Amino acid sequence: MSNTDAPGRELPGRRATYLQIIRLGLPILIGQLGMIVVGFADTKMVGLYSTEALASASFVNNLFNVCIFACVGFTYGLTPLVGSLFTQGRFRSIGSLLRNGVAVNVAFALLVTAVMTVVYFNLHRMGQPAELLPVMRPYYLIYLSGVVPVALFNVFAQWAYAIQRTRMPMWIILGANVLNIAGNWLLIYGHWGCPELGL
Repeated sequence: MSNTDAPGRELPGRRATYLQIIRLGLPILIGQLGMIVVGFADTKMVGLYSTEALASASFVNNLFNVCIFACVGFTYGLTPLVGSLFTQGRFRSIGSLLRNGVAVNVAFALLVTAVMTVVYFNLHRMGQPAELLPVMRPYYLIYLSGVVPVALFNVFAQWAYAIQRTRMPMWIILGANVLNIAGNWLLIYGHWGCPELGL
């Protein structure tokens, strides 16, 4: 069996292929695990603060999971397109594609933000206890303000994955997770002279 797929072009050996997959895939795995860990930490820290805060956070998080997954999924189309151009060495085309990808994904994220804004003004119709609404609303607005930044980050993360720079998004995610957990500790409970903001 030949180790080529085109004249004059040799395929890497099996071991080299495995090592390359591990080298590229491990940072993505670590980044995803980091997201799970920070979600767990958020839930635990909010739950230790108060039952009302935990109930409010759980409701808002579940509402936003749908739109965040939609924004993330929308960016996945960039990965094969950028990867194809990268293997062809068409770097100028990658820049043009990335600019268009940013524009389209920001527009989509703004559409999602608009839909979630309508949901915000109808939270009182969703059957939640009235006493939770004052806790829910500020947290909801913080989450709402993050939809466009999440979409932007994922555009550049997919670009980085496609050009085989998978460590860069991993370090950004892990760094942001550390800041998030430290910020939780300082601002949820009011440590080190910071205001006690709760949820």
